[in-house]
Amino acid sequence: MQPPYVEQPPPPPAPAPEPTPEPKKAEKPKPAGLWLALRLGATFGVGGDRPARAMLVSPTGGFDLGYRVNDHVSIGTGISGQIHDKELVPAQDAEKGQSEGFGTMFAWDALNLRFYAGRRGRLQPYLEVGGGMAVYRRPGGSVTPGPMLRAGLGFERWVSEHVTIGIAGTYRLSAFEMKYTKAETEWLMGHGVQAFFDLGFHW
Repeated sequence: MQPPYVEQPPPPPAPAPEPTPEPKKAEKPKPAGLWLALRLGATFGVGGDRPARAMLVSPTGGFDLGYRVNDHVSIGTGISGQIHDKELVPAQDAEKGQSEGFGTMFAWDALNLRFYAGRRGRLQPYLEVGGGMAVYRRPGGSVTPGPMLRAGLGFERWVSEHVTIGIAGTYRLSAFEMKYTKAETEWLMGHGVQAFFDLGFHW
């Protein structure tokens, strides 16, 4: 005698395959707020009158501090300086007659505007314009201040989310009012070009 037929339950459904995680997209550096750029380069005088014009090709250094408003605009300020010229000055020891002294130029860029091309990315060119004050210290010790304008081109290469490296070329126009007598004054202007390597930090 055959056993009664018993219907078997269906097999449980196979587990659904786990979804394949989507590959993470590489994050672009975020447009930072504050940024600090350390600059090291050289200065060349290209025209004008002494003492506004640099008379030596000399190393120059400084820093820029700014705020990145958005992908395209930042505002900032900066300080830089370099050896500017040289001349013979009276030696401290009267018996030695004269010795060679070096004049220096310091620039304070009170306001600097930078405009970036395109959207922020791994490599971004920019144009900058600004102005402030130049201070010339003669080898003999006298100090002369005057206005200064700045314009430049450069680019930034993002190497991480917070660090950039770059190269920039800057043109500077400086002017000094020279007072020969109470009634006789003259404005002397000088033109200079600076080439910089930048190391930037962004927050």
